[in-house]
Amino acid sequence: MKWPWPQRSVRNAEGLTGDSRPISASQTAQLIDAYWPEPRAILVAAELTDAGAGSGTWTLSWGVERATYRADQGSFGTVFTRVVIARSVKLTFTANAAVPAGATAKASAAALDACVCLDASSFAFTPTSPIVVGSPAVASLAQVPVSVVDVLISPAFNSWRGRTVFNHSPAARNLFLRLGVVAATTAAYTVRLVPNAYYEVPFDYIGDIHGIWDGADGAGFANVTGIA
Repeated sequence: MKWPWPQRSVRNAEGLTGDSRPISASQTAQLIDAYWPEPRAILVAAELTDAGAGSGTWTLSWGVERATYRADQGSFGTVFTRVVIARSVKLTFTANAAVPAGATAKASAAALDACVCLDASSFAFTPTSPIVVGSPAVASLAQVPVSVVDVLISPAFNSWRGRTVFNHSPAARNLFLRLGVVAATTAAYTVRLVPNAYYEVPFDYIGDIHGIWDGADGAGFANVTGIA
């Protein structure tokens, strides 16, 4: 496996950034903190290695506009890769007590439209973690009964690629949805769904969705479809 790990901290205008440094047990080190003026397709790679056995994790976070997304990954001695559409990328390593002396944390990020400035042979690698591209493959359906108190319509899940909510209410009750961890009310909400209305959650939002109806309906429910 060959990967263009930087031997020192690098950053340039073409959209390349990365770092490589020693890391010891119980240490934390941020190797990438990059920002681009416009959203770009960014290829991120990370690895934690040494001559012996050990374990550790890293936290990758990326942002588009004002939204920030996080994904915890970790497998000692293997390369993690991910493609994200972002304006900013941060990657932090955390080594636990099992990491032996002499371990090395490595990370790099490259805007894909900037990779032409690298020797293509540098990218001869076999990823052990899938690059997140292409179309979602799994859809699940859940029904949440009508409730006149706040209820969790759909829980947070790191692998959500999209979600939809349909308000089925024979008694003509409105459903008030709120994105986030705060309870929904009929006065504080993200969107109001009239009976038979349909809502598509903003793309890549992976957090909680709360809801409340403005009246009882024994036959009513929310149809929630999750795409991952």
